[in-house]
Amino acid sequence: MITLVVKRVAAGVVIILFLTAVMFTLQKVSPVDPVHAMLGAQASGNAEKFKGFAEECMAEYDLDGWKVPDLSDPGALSYHVLRGRE
Repeated sequence: MITLVVKRVAAGVVIILFLTAVMFTLQKVSPVDPVHAMLGAQASGNAEKFKGFAEECMAEYDLDGWKVPDLSDPGALSYHVLRGRE
């Protein structure tokens, strides 16, 4: 039991270190500085529009999936329906 816990904790530490390295690398490689993007949006007055759009998108989705009817059922265009015809 103890060895299982030690293995899980060690795996968790490795995963956290790996994700930290990936995020650091992505931050250094990315041509856009997130702080400058945020400050630019605030300076131009677009920050509130962006936040409103994000909230609108989040309001259309919950833990059970899409709540709006136009995004919930693809009908005859569904990949799985089309694949079943073959």
